[in-house]
Amino acid sequence: MEEVQRFDRRQPPAQTIRGAHIYRSEKGQMQAELTADLIVKYTEPVEQTIFPHGLKVTFFDSLLLPKAFFTADSAIQWNETNEFRAYNNVVLIDHHSHDTVYLEDIIWDSREKRIYSDHPLHAVNGQRVTYGDRFESDDSFTNPQIVHQRGSIEWNEEEEEEP
Repeated sequence: MEEVQRFDRRQPPAQTIRGAHIYRSEKGQMQAELTADLIVKYTEPVEQTIFPHGLKVTFFDSLLLPKAFFTADSAIQWNETNEFRAYNNVVLIDHHSHDTVYLEDIIWDSREKRIYSDHPLHAVNGQRVTYGDRFESDDSFTNPQIVHQRGSIEWNEEEEEEP
């Protein structure tokens, strides 16, 4: 038995949730709704929460209308570092602008209030498709940036501000 335990370094989960449906609110205002088929929380050797079958998150505005949607096939959250990584078929949708961003993975560092991906991505808005090498944003998505953009980019000189 000691031989088996020596090869299995991961302890059994501290908590397992099936068919999760979780709401997040702040000061009585609902901000997000998360659904996941399976959530597994470990406390040893490292405190982490794993979403092995993926997750879907809807973010709401102050009128409780959906403002953004996020999905990924897998995700993991490290509690000690306050980092969250979603990976495999990550999709971000902005309901107001109708922008859709497709990524292989994305990391949210809540300590630095930063969301980023160092992998290639593409974004779609109507018939425009933009490709990039990396993605960066603050954690409220008020300033998302696609680094090293290429593809079809529309430009309207009439809307350009005067210096």
